[in-house]
Amino acid sequence: MLKKSVAEITGTFALVFCGTGAIVIDKASGGAVSHVGVAITFGLIVMSMIYALGDISGAHLNPAVSIAFVLAGRLPVKNLGIYMASQIAGALLASSVLRFLFPANELLGATLPAGTAAQSFVLELILTFLLMLVIINVATGSKERGLFAGIAIGSVVLLEAMFAGPICGASMNPARSIGPALVSGHTEHLWVYLAAPVAGAALAIPLWKYLTFKTVNINMEAKKKLLFVCIENSNRSQMSQAFAKIHGGDNVEAYSAGSKPSGKINPKAIAAMKELGYDLSAHHSKTLDEVKEYAPFDAVVTMGCGDACPWMPAKRFVDWQIPDPKNMEEEAFRRVRDLIEEKVKELLNELQ
Repeated sequence: MLKKSVAEITGTFALVFCGTGAIVIDKASGGAVSHVGVAITFGLIVMSMIYALGDISGAHLNPAVSIAFVLAGRLPVKNLGIYMASQIAGALLASSVLRFLFPANELLGATLPAGTAAQSFVLELILTFLLMLVIINVATGSKERGLFAGIAIGSVVLLEAMFAGPICGASMNPARSIGPALVSGHTEHLWVYLAAPVAGAALAIPLWKYLTFKTVNINMEAKKKLLFVCIENSNRSQMSQAFAKIHGGDNVEAYSAGSKPSGKINPKAIAAMKELGYDLSAHHSKTLDEVKEYAPFDAVVTMGCGDACPWMPAKRFVDWQIPDPKNMEEEAFRRVRDLIEEKVKELLNELQ
């Protein structure tokens, strides 16, 4: 957890230092950076930090994003306080450095409404809603989608800062507003930039769940029997079996086994599936002999066990090249979990 905290401090420091630093330097240089340059700076630093730190902490860099990830089941509640404290610490440190470097600057890039507070509140809520909708969709799912996460998220930040920045500041991030507000002493409208981004990010999660958390439409003449096999039967195959039951419903019988079962389910797999409402805690890893009685299967899916997985009677054999996540950090483990879910959905659709 210490590494995640350091990553969030570092990433948020970079975001606030570069982003609000561009605002401060633009004023100090008589407009050399320009509003367009400020927007580009925010977009590029967000993109860069996602690629630099995403595999360590997820690169939230934003308390509103972390709260939304908790609501989405993508971040344990116990980690929320550490994430938020780290983000705010990074922002305060960045603004303090800017105060030291540019003592004559009054605002240090603080976000203040150009019009009414209500106008900026609504703008910030909508901007953060749209930003979070992009974040939650590109930060979960296939590896290929994840490769473009930094570009997609950074582009949205740039876009929103470009058109809305002159009116509301386009903060979308309580930490980004807290740092310069507290260090400069301009806290008169800080509540707008605390409440609106949190509300906007939180509102994006129900829509995301509605659009993406759907049971696969299975229309089968007969119930399909599936077997998922890996070596230890403690991570990948157990999660595959769970997703087959979740998305296949009564039309699927799903089993899992291991060529060299470990005897217990990895606690990380239990925690990862619990975030999605599925309890693996009562499961145990099984041998191939324990599931042979259910053969023949409509499909047997192997994951990395190669020759260690003996032949099983089935109509179809599939091998998924999915890395064993047992020693991965939480964020990387969740990405493997999400990849497995997509693979299971694809298989179920192919079996129709």
